[in-house]
Amino acid sequence: MIRIITQLGIIKLFAVYFGPSGIALLAHFQNLIELITQIPNEGINRALVKFWSNPTLDAGPRRRVFYAVISYNLIILVFSFVLFYGLKNIFLKEFLILGNSGLPFEGLFFTAAILILIHLFLMSVILSHGNAKTYTLFSLLGMILSFIAVAIFINEDDQQLALLSVAFGQAMGLILSMSYSAYHGLIRKIRPVETSKGSMEAVWDFIAMSIGAFVFGKMVEYGVREWAMNTYGLEQTGQWQSVVKISENYLLLFTGTVGVAFFPKVNQLIFFPKELRTYIRGYLPW
Repeated sequence: MIRIITQLGIIKLFAVYFGPSGIALLAHFQNLIELITQIPNEGINRALVKFWSNPTLDAGPRRRVFYAVISYNLIILVFSFVLFYGLKNIFLKEFLILGNSGLPFEGLFFTAAILILIHLFLMSVILSHGNAKTYTLFSLLGMILSFIAVAIFINEDDQQLALLSVAFGQAMGLILSMSYSAYHGLIRKIRPVETSKGSMEAVWDFIAMSIGAFVFGKMVEYGVREWAMNTYGLEQTGQWQSVVKISENYLLLFTGTVGVAFFPKVNQLIFFPKELRTYIRGYLPW
């Protein structure tokens, strides 16, 4: 419910300040962030959760998986930076032509993207240590912080700043995840170790699974919206996106519960079949 309220709140703010065109740009901007975070969060980080949740995995393989995950995250980050910055006239053109903030939009956008990726990685570390309740709490608090950031910085005269506030609002969750990880020493105890071919291949299996959702999900969504904006303009695309966003919010009660509460707990119990069956049966109506 919190996710629905915050999402609708952000959409409402953009609708009030910028009209349908603002909603179109908001959807496109959020989609752009998802293009950068999809494979790291839905693929690479899930490998960390899967392997670190295994209580029988020795310290050596755990460290190798950890550094394989970091390596892949860095590769994706560098690739994303080269691709989006090199082709910024394609991926960022709708936002650069706004040009009314006087801010270095590209640099701030990539800074926010890096902070979001670090936050998502640390959230996976928290979850992999069996802290499902903390993960859920931080996810919800992150949504609230994101809405607050947008509410504070949105300005009808500065659409670039409003969009950047969306990105940095998502990144504000890093304050929570980094503080918790540092306080509980979740990372500093891990000694450096060379990655192995086996660990890289194990993580790659998760990346391969996420590529399908990336290509046929987020990329298709981005391409269709890009075509709509070029064909029908921002106003009509924004009206269409308003309907899409409202429709998506009907599903958020289910997907939000599954993504924030159910799946994290399942990941925690994946290597405990008896407890897992009991937990899943508690969610089923039969």
